[in-house]
Amino acid sequence: MKKELLGMLVTALSILSAAVVSGLRLKPYIDAGETYTPASFMLYPALAAVLVAIPIIFLLRAVQGTKELEIGPLKFTERTPFMALWCILYIVIAVTFFPYDGPEESDLLPEPSYQEDTGSPLNQPVRLSLPFAAEAPQERTAEQRQVRKPL
Repeated sequence: MKKELLGMLVTALSILSAAVVSGLRLKPYIDAGETYTPASFMLYPALAAVLVAIPIIFLLRAVQGTKELEIGPLKFTERTPFMALWCILYIVIAVTFFPYDGPEESDLLPEPSYQEDTGSPLNQPVRLSLPFAAEAPQERTAEQRQVRKPL
């Protein structure tokens, strides 16, 4: 039971670290206002990690003769070895073979220029306008009081 718990802990930590790496690599694109990120950002490293992780896991399962993999003090069950190895490989491949290149300087949005306010908004009176408030009745003229006759 302890080995399975350690295996799940390693899997959880690898997933968390892959998410942190992806987030750190994605943040400059978000800051730049980009709506599209290049395929080398995540797609290529993810596919490369899949192409390496799946054969390795199937090879280890064939060598050990069981679906549950034991690697040292760790025991991986079900799909956890795929997740753990994929995340670790994703991090290594993304950082090593697809270094961050970030958005180009021409793609960055210019920072807005702020104009100084001459008056302080705290010293101005507050005017409330209620959209459905009834207005005070006004005097109607003689023409407004005439009733139209139907045709």
